[in-house]
Amino acid sequence: MQDILVLTAIPAPTAALVYAASLAKYFDASVTGLHVCEPIVLPVDTSLTAAAGLVVAWAQERLTRARAASVEFSRWARRADIERSSWLVAQGPMLETVAFAGNWHDLLVVERDDSAGWGTINALGQLILKAQLPVVVLPNLHNLPAALDCIAVAWNGSPESTRALHASLPLLRRARRILLLSGQRRAPFSPVIEPPAFDVGNYLECHKLNFEQCLLERPSEHSGTEILELAASMRADLLVMGGYGRSRFSEWVLGGATRHVLREARIPVLLRH
Repeated sequence: MQDILVLTAIPAPTAALVYAASLAKYFDASVTGLHVCEPIVLPVDTSLTAAAGLVVAWAQERLTRARAASVEFSRWARRADIERSSWLVAQGPMLETVAFAGNWHDLLVVERDDSAGWGTINALGQLILKAQLPVVVLPNLHNLPAALDCIAVAWNGSPESTRALHASLPLLRRARRILLLSGQRRAPFSPVIEPPAFDVGNYLECHKLNFEQCLLERPSEHSGTEILELAASMRADLLVMGGYGRSRFSEWVLGGATRHVLREARIPVLLRH
């Protein structure tokens, strides 16, 4: 894990930046602060010509302030002893812009914050789906550095949970204790008649990772509650799980483990779609 991306509106030490900085020290990684200026779309109306000019001027001023914040970000990075850092300002739709920056990063850190448009549960769900890299979501008001002493991994055989497990290997190697929370899922339709076999226990052992296994007993629709209860009882510092095994719409309508965990988690969660 060499390059950590942080979605942030300001260069000050936000919770996400504090968490990313502490992770960077574990791995001697870089930290990139990404400020996205989303375009403002005005309705097509000739009577709005003057208003449109004001909006364009305001957007340009916002962009100028965001770029000038690189000085403050660099100052913070030096105080945080981060050897490699960068401040990026981009214009475009949030999801597509973050995904673009994700092409040269290994991990995205973001805060759950209902007061920020991109920090709501629904927005985070879209981000997890579109970012195309692992996403660490910090719970609301979480302002602690990263701790990796005990990591819980929720795995149910889905491609998403396997990708999350694979993505978390650098973190798992730092853990003193690994909890494998094993569950079952309904088999989805797949054109693959006999998929390649994946033995999660053998996979972890091949990577020289010792683990304790806990079986999830509740039905899949209640697995989010059980996962959080087990992680809390074991005092896990981080939860790893796949994001949105069903369609995003089904998760939103029916609830689902991902949505429940995003809403109720009190510890950071690494999710990978």
